[in-house]
Amino acid sequence: MERAPRILVVDRSRLPRYTLARALRHEIPAATVTECASPKKALELLQQGQKFDMITTSLVFSDMDGLDLVRRLQTVARGHDTPIVVVSSEAHNLPPEEGFTAGISGYFDKSQGHSALVRFIHDFTQRNFVEGRVLYVEDDLTTARATQSLLEKSGLDLVHTTTAEQALEMLEQMASADTAADHPYFDLVLTDYFLKGGMTAVDLVHRIRSELNYSQQELPVLVITGNDDSQTQIKAFRAGANDFVTKPFVQEALISRIRSLLLIRNQYQAIRLQAAQMQRMSASDKLTGAYDRSYFLYHGEQMLRQLESQPLCVLNFGIDDLPGFNQRHGRPSGDASLKTLVQVARELLPPGTIVSRFGGETFYALIPSCRRDQGQRQAEKLRRAMAEGKPQGVEVSISLGLASGQVDSVGEIGDLIAAAEQALARARAGGSNRISAWKGDTAESARAGEAHST
Repeated sequence: MERAPRILVVDRSRLPRYTLARALRHEIPAATVTECASPKKALELLQQGQKFDMITTSLVFSDMDGLDLVRRLQTVARGHDTPIVVVSSEAHNLPPEEGFTAGISGYFDKSQGHSALVRFIHDFTQRNFVEGRVLYVEDDLTTARATQSLLEKSGLDLVHTTTAEQALEMLEQMASADTAADHPYFDLVLTDYFLKGGMTAVDLVHRIRSELNYSQQELPVLVITGNDDSQTQIKAFRAGANDFVTKPFVQEALISRIRSLLLIRNQYQAIRLQAAQMQRMSASDKLTGAYDRSYFLYHGEQMLRQLESQPLCVLNFGIDDLPGFNQRHGRPSGDASLKTLVQVARELLPPGTIVSRFGGETFYALIPSCRRDQGQRQAEKLRRAMAEGKPQGVEVSISLGLASGQVDSVGEIGDLIAAAEQALARARAGGSNRISAWKGDTAESARAGEAHST
């Protein structure tokens, strides 16, 4: 579970301290920012057990040298891998090697101005506040406990297992799950090279890449071993490992490599999400946001094939006499009502439903795992919500045609669409604000509020 980062700002001057704290709160809205005017107070907070995810400090204090403060902060906060950033107009005078040896994670020259400071904070936090769930494979329980404690203090969520076989089983469940909620999702695999059981880390990595088809960007793998032999590393890299760490590892180096791999994965996920959003936009009706005809037909056929013998329902629906509605209330009201219709359909109909606009006033909804009686109840909910909601302050009635069938008895998605269209025609032949359900070669129509009893 993600938590808000905790940041400590140390600066003797009130205005620079306030300015930096405000910039941090703006750049990281969920952050908890604590301000300190003296090194003594900052050290007291850490000695009292308070933990921070980031510390910023100036270099000039009346009672302590800036570098000495950094060293003492690192000593008190040891084991928490807390990045310390120097924000000072004197930063350029400090030899970088000396600063990094003391424990400084980054520098910012505050004479560059507020805008540059905000950009620096953004870039720094992107590199350092990467969280994720790690599948950790280690058969030595003493090593596992120490490493797990280190990584959890750094903000990572770990699931530990002792064999590659157990890890592979978890990853197979993850790969077959429809959503992350179905099974714990992992952002990275951290594994020791030599493990008890029949599989080594190389075997695990190979199966992750070749059988589960996870790319190095989608699921990074970091291998740890006490053997620094080059052939061992080559085997791991050839199998598809992203990186390699030898024991005994430096804590900061391990954390940095994990964060780098998680950042790569997060960037990959962001690109995938953006691509999916672009695809949805290109396949969506510009007015209502509903999917277009081609998307509905393609994914409808996919659903037919994937759900095997489960029932499907298709609803064909629209606003009654839309041209007359536009004449009475104006085209903007008509357009707004169409948008509301799609929004209400997406909110009320079951998860996984595809809502589409084929053009004009013609809308369709494909509901998976839905029997005819269930489809009628869903149609009635949608009809009632529009009738009672009065979008734009005017009464809106819709009529719906319903067709349902077992997947194994339906030839193509077009057959269900045609049946739903005939059912809607039958409903509107009897008036407005009606629901009609297709049954065999006939459609039974119901007045408003009676669909559930048909």
